[in-house]
Amino acid sequence: MRRCGLRLLRGRVHPVLMILLALITCGHSPPMRAEVDPAMWWYVARASGLIALALLATSVVGGQLLSAHPTRHSTRTWIHGLHEFIGALAVVFTAMQLTSLLAATQLHLGLRELLVPFTRPENPVAKGCGVPSFYLSPWR
Repeated sequence: MRRCGLRLLRGRVHPVLMILLALITCGHSPPMRAEVDPAMWWYVARASGLIALALLATSVVGGQLLSAHPTRHSTRTWIHGLHEFIGALAVVFTAMQLTSLLAATQLHLGLRELLVPFTRPENPVAKGCGVPSFYLSPWR
């Protein structure tokens, strides 16, 4: 059954890729990315950081519920699955925050400032506390 799906997919994707390749090589390609307001990346970084924080807090509460054993087995299995999913989603939003911080040109951040604590010249203590929290996130 999978092979049939791959054959159909291969038949449909191939002409589209050929058309895109022809457009790019002829120099008549449509613009690949639109201009984005630089402040937008700052807003994306803030929003994704707050969402990651809320997801991590929810994941911790789910872990506490699992360790306290207040529920039946079927509910416990459901909470365990939700706990793992929320933890993975928190990692995704943390990666989104780091990527948008790198893309924000007005912040002047590089990989060193994102990965090494207290290396940012302005307000190093407040900004440096985020790096250890990144290391404590649920990477598995």
